[in-house]
Amino acid sequence: MHSAYPGRHSHRSAILVVSLLLDMCIHAPVPIQAQSRLLDMNRQTFPTAPVAASGELSRQVRDALSSIPQSLRQQRFPSDAVRTIGMSGDPRLLWYLHDLQRFTTQTSASIVIEAFEKLSNTELPDESFRVMGDRVLAWNLPAPPNYRLLKRDLFLLIEPRWAPFFDDADSAIDWR
Repeated sequence: MHSAYPGRHSHRSAILVVSLLLDMCIHAPVPIQAQSRLLDMNRQTFPTAPVAASGELSRQVRDALSSIPQSLRQQRFPSDAVRTIGMSGDPRLLWYLHDLQRFTTQTSASIVIEAFEKLSNTELPDESFRVMGDRVLAWNLPAPPNYRLLKRDLFLLIEPRWAPFFDDADSAIDWR
């Protein structure tokens, strides 16, 4: 059966299609980069994320990273190694500095904070531990190479029974 108004269905179809497309655009998830700037707990925008490096870490940085757990095991804070990380120019290591903050004393915390500030090219306000975590999460930087193993070497100093947790190389855990 044909309608008495031949063009009417095509207009309705066009309106329906346009409505559906608009609805999809309005309700579609927006990538983080396209969203308005993220705000911290004080409703301030986060500083601009540093540009993440790619590829392997330099030999000097790898040596610094491998020396840290041994120093901590000997109850010595690895100040020089932390400074090397801070001067590396590789913001992926901000994740590691945030982890390392858990192993600082009142006197050594400033070394990690300085390294974080240098590497991120930002200043940290009070409550630096929380702010460091908020920033690395907001910036969504990639993890450095072998981050699972780097994190394992730190956290097994706290609890060796966590080893199986870190042993699964195929785990879907986001170690950041």
